Amino acid sequence: MCREIIDRGSFSGVLNKVQISKCAYILDSLEIGASKYTNLKRILKVDVKLPSYKLVSQYRREISLTYEMEIVRDPEALSIGTCVSYHSILSLTIQRLLSTLDPVPDSHYPLKIKISDGLDGSGCHQTYNQQSNNSVLNTKTFILSGLKVTPITDTLGNDVFYNSSPNSPFFFRPVALIALKEDYSSIKLIINTIANPQTNHFIKDGLSLIGGHAQVEIVCSLFDTKMAGMLDGAGGASCHRCTATDSQIKSLEWADSGFPINRFISDARQLFEEVEEEDY
Repeated sequence: MCREIIDRGSFSGVLNKVQISKCAYILDSLEIGASKYTNLKRILKVDVKLPSYKLVSQYRREISLTYEMEIVRDPEALSIGTCVSYHSILSLTIQRLLSTLDPVPDSHYPLKIKISDGLDGSGCHQTYNQQSNNSVLNTKTFILSGLKVTPITDTLGNDVFYNSSPNSPFFFRPVALIALKEDYSSIKLIINTIANPQTNHFIKDGLSLIGGHAQVEIVCSLFDTKMAGMLDGAGGASCHRCTATDSQIKSLEWADSGFPINRFISDARQLFEEVEEEDY
């Protein structure tokens, strides 16, 4: 594996961050420490010149977020999770992407960056369940919130970066991990306390980069059908015409009494217009 990584580009000559980044990838992907890396350096020294472990470690620190995890609390001031600064993780992500690409001329700024963000729930994590005096906290279920960068374009409309695998988990940047069950109240809490306060100023002021300024467009699109149903007030409905859940649909009593048709296209249209008006 190391040989395959190294063959993609020579390490010989002047050591720079592009070369060191390959070594950092080796350390992370193989999960090796200083002694094993030093042995690898000795084995390969005839063919290639690897930077020292000290230099690689320094580079890894430079590209890592230096932040304090923030505690997320519910309306009753109970600790329910943790999050990082949206600004920090977005800035680092964009700077690292731009550092791997051809330099963008100053005249091509400001850049336009499109971000997709969202959240999703995951249950059945009994392994992580913890005893707590917090009756709200349930560490068997989690909600993960995050973002991904799709395209970055310059003022001429040229692609500076294009994400060819937008659905790959490798492009997902986590922002918050909340120990709550996926329901309307918990989703509303996350959006109101984390997502909106941290993203509104990006849409208004953009993002300052080392090379110049960037306009940021954020689209909340990373959610599944279940999440969409909760956001539009349908709860866990499994039908597009009523609010019956999956278990109710399979109930003979519900089938005998008939399913009330209580979801209408006019309501969906009204919700869309309200959300569209909020975006502008």
